[in-house]
Order: sequence, then structure tokens, then C-alpha cells
Amino acid sequence: MNTDEILKMIDESYINKHILVKHDEARLRFTLESGTARDQADFNAIITRYVQHHHQFVGEGQLSEGLARGEAVLMLQRAFQE
Repeated sequence: MNTDEILKMIDESYINKHILVKHDEARLRFTLESGTARDQADFNAIITRYVQHHHQFVGEGQLSEGLARGEAVLMLQRAFQE
């Protein structure tokens, strides 16, 4: 990879078009039957399903249920750390 290719990949418009827009689309295309989780098991299933959906949609491949749940838990822990 040459310098021009690297500079293109870190350009703001390239990042917006090829990365951020895909992540936004993934969030928009995820559907929920309800806006409320019935219980902890339902919440775990929802966050697991979302991470699986997101990974597949943005082209990062499929995640097993266990890996997706683990990633979801890590993201929530980072988001809510004080």
C-alpha cells in the first residue's frame, strides 16, 4: 500500500462514506418487536441479536451467539463505566 492509498483511507469523506454510513445503516435497519425488554433474558437476546446483525451488516462476518453476547457486554460495560 502506497502513501496515496493510505491518505485516501484516512480522508474524512472516505471514512464517512465507507465506514460511518454503513454503521448508521446497520443501526437503522435493526428492528425490535417492542421497545421494552420483558426481562433480563429478553434483554440479553436483544443485545446479542443486535451485535450479530451489526457485524454481518457492516461486512465483518457472522458472530456466534456467545461471541456476540460477550462483545455486547463489553460495549455496555465501557459505555456505563464511571
